[in-house]
Amino acid sequence: MKRKLSVIAVLCCSVLAYSQVGINTQAPQATLDVTAKNTNGTTPEGFIPPRLTGNQVQAADAQYGVNQRGAIIYITAPVTSSSTKTANITSEGYYYFNGSLWQNMGISSAPSLILPNYANNGAGITLTPSNWLNWNYTGTSITLPANSKYIINLTQFLRIGTMPANQSFRITTSFADSNTATFSPSPDLVLAQYSTSSCGPLSIHGELQGKFIINNISSNPKTYYFFAGSANVIGYTDPITNFGGKTYNIDIMYATRVN
Repeated sequence: MKRKLSVIAVLCCSVLAYSQVGINTQAPQATLDVTAKNTNGTTPEGFIPPRLTGNQVQAADAQYGVNQRGAIIYITAPVTSSSTKTANITSEGYYYFNGSLWQNMGISSAPSLILPNYANNGAGITLTPSNWLNWNYTGTSITLPANSKYIINLTQFLRIGTMPANQSFRITTSFADSNTATFSPSPDLVLAQYSTSSCGPLSIHGELQGKFIINNISSNPKTYYFFAGSANVIGYTDPITNFGGKTYNIDIMYATRVN
């Protein structure tokens, strides 16, 4: 009896020692070895982890602890109101659980760099005393992917000639959700909603540099429209041409993804 038990124990140990799972292979080379079913392009290949929204993951908060360290999921939409464990679920992408909270794996379907859309070949607008106290759509917009956060970096040239000694001009810019309705800064703007630049007495030109953080929490791509106006002017009356586009060599706008 003792000998039989010893043999059974050895057999069980052998199974445990060599137990490996292969998918599409009879000779797995690791604990789990997945081989492509086809390599001729006739079938989609790859491994798809569970796909869940942030809210669905948060509903299972109590199920995740130290024993679930290393769990991997794909988030399809960020959590609406986060808990401690889901605080980092702010965008679509791959996440892993570290035993305390979910961490972004830095693998996102959103592009890392996005360039703007220009109307009228990027001519921008002309600001004059008749419109610069109002908000004006510049013809420039930028479209961000669903469930993504980006930093908008911009530099815009202010062409003024030479500012007289007793005059000055300040312009303000922002992004809105619409290019037709009465201007209102987008609620998706994080922290700063406006960027300004001033041209003081005897200036020969101005340059607006700014950064905006935009968090598109919707489940669809969304376009944001670049506006300029709400100027503070002392004495100056000459037009400022081609503002907000890409007419001048230093006119730049681009968005970089925030992971």
